[in-house]
Amino acid sequence: MPMTVQLRKRIITAIVAGGLALLLIQSSWGFTILLVLLSLGSLYEIVGLLQRAALPRWLLLLIPFLQLWLALRIYVQTQIEWSLSMSLFLAATLSIWYTIAGLYALWRMPFRRWWEYFGTTALYPVPSLALIYAYFTADRGFDMRPLIGVLILIWASDSAQYFIGRRWGRHRLAPTISPGKTVEGFLGAWVGILLGIVVVVGWVLPRASWDEWLGIGAIVWLWGTLGDLFESSLKRSVGVKDSGNLLPGHGGILDRLDSLFYCMPPIIWWWLIH
Repeated sequence: MPMTVQLRKRIITAIVAGGLALLLIQSSWGFTILLVLLSLGSLYEIVGLLQRAALPRWLLLLIPFLQLWLALRIYVQTQIEWSLSMSLFLAATLSIWYTIAGLYALWRMPFRRWWEYFGTTALYPVPSLALIYAYFTADRGFDMRPLIGVLILIWASDSAQYFIGRRWGRHRLAPTISPGKTVEGFLGAWVGILLGIVVVVGWVLPRASWDEWLGIGAIVWLWGTLGDLFESSLKRSVGVKDSGNLLPGHGGILDRLDSLFYCMPPIIWWWLIH
């Protein structure tokens, strides 16, 4: 019975949240509202996680201040003029920061010092959402299909990783961080991504390049997994199962979108150089 109730919650939340998101991305204003809601919700969850780590109060104030300041700076600059060099710099910076933070979390988890929490969360995840906003609204037609394509690849990767790992998984990928993840599931995720690319190039973006989306698929495969493991390491460091309860049946925003937050900076960098 509890499993049935949980499944019902997941389905209802997915329908309501997914429908609202699809409605909002039909216009630039709706897209802005959606990203603002996701930013505030995810920042609320980050601060909540850090509070459990008993960090100094000044640090709990500094992290959201830095993220909101950078997001506002990006928004204002996008309205004035958004240059290619600026977007490349931000995409590269976030990509490098997230990569180092994620790898450090895999090596060091659980965190014990305040600077470990600061170094891994100071620019996560609101700046990633701000970069998404800047890329899709600055000096280009408002076209959400590439973002929908990325989401398809993430969902395909997660689904394949779960089902293949559950059926054939024998070797743990990161047992101390996420015991449910297996090497077989990780490899199987690439199969799901390839199927997702067929859907994206075949129907969502029929004029897209296969090479371009194979590169995006590789980013989703690697950085998506890294983002998922990073969020798991952060939760284990503070001793919680979910990042929050904003999405009934699913946990928090970070639980559902951690892969997207980690993927988008290197994906946008990939788009900008092609």
